[in-house]
This record gives sequence, C-alpha cells and structure tokens, in this order.
Amino acid sequence: MAEINQSADASGSVAKVNFGFVGRTSKIQGTGGFPAAKWNKIKDVDGTSGIDYWATGSAMGASAFTIVSAGNLTLSGVEGGTILASSLTGSSETHEIGLSRVSGSGQVILLYK
Repeated sequence: MAEINQSADASGSVAKVNFGFVGRTSKIQGTGGFPAAKWNKIKDVDGTSGIDYWATGSAMGASAFTIVSAGNLTLSGVEGGTILASSLTGSSETHEIGLSRVSGSGQVILLYK
C-alpha cells in the first residue's frame, strides 16, 4: 500500500511530496494464540510391519520429514524420484523434501508448514 505525505511551505504551496511504501506484516498464530512454528502439523507414518502410504487429500503438502527407523523404506518425492531412507540415516536432521509416498517397512515423521 502506498502512503503519500505532502508538506507545504509558508506560502501554502506544496514544497515536497514523498511517496513511501507501508509494509505489512502478518503474524501467523498457532493454536491457542501461540506463535506458529516452522512446522505446525505432524504425521507419523509407522510402517514397521510394512506400508504403502500415499500422501493424498488432506495429507498432501508435507514440506519435510525425519527418519525414525529407516528399515527398507523407499521415499518418493512430490515432483518425482525416489530414495532409500537408509541412505539418509546417520543423523537426526530434518530433510526439507516433500514426500508423496512412503513404502516398505520403517517409520518417518512427515512435517507440514
């Protein structure tokens, strides 16, 4: 939104016009009025006995994941491609890759913004 400020000199004529932009910030609030965090929804995909989980419908849109137990899980990216969960283990980091499918046996936590 633009903001226009004018100032006049002693004779009343406009001496200066400033065009500035007013920034807007949005304070997203989480449940209970607490500030929203980077990840606001969690889906535990526990396929320890075998799973073929498709992130469809309201489960779509996971932005990251953490591997709890790699097992023989195959992870499929939203825009294509697959990777074995076992190749990403060895750290407890969050992988900022959206997944559309989790298959095999193991456990991952899908994180949503």
